[in-house]
Amino acid sequence: MLYTKTIEEMIEDSRDKLVIDVREEKDFNKSSYPGALNISWETFSDHENELSKEKPIYLLCYSGKHSVEICEEFTPKGYEIYSIEGGIYSYYRYT
Repeated sequence: MLYTKTIEEMIEDSRDKLVIDVREEKDFNKSSYPGALNISWETFSDHENELSKEKPIYLLCYSGKHSVEICEEFTPKGYEIYSIEGGIYSYYRYT
């Protein structure tokens, strides 16, 4: 799918990038990708003015479902935005 990348592809992307964990704050606070920001998927659209179209954005959620929905909304607006396949669990498996 056009909107998805693997955790390995994200890590190998050496460009300056933004990693956003779109899970609930309580889960983000337990553990997330190092340096990730937390913007819950439910309020993500409210934060559009905080996002840059100048660098790629990678989204982590629980399974990948909510982050794909965000990508479907934001890609047509000119963002280079990706959902990480398998969500946060793919990162846990990677580490």
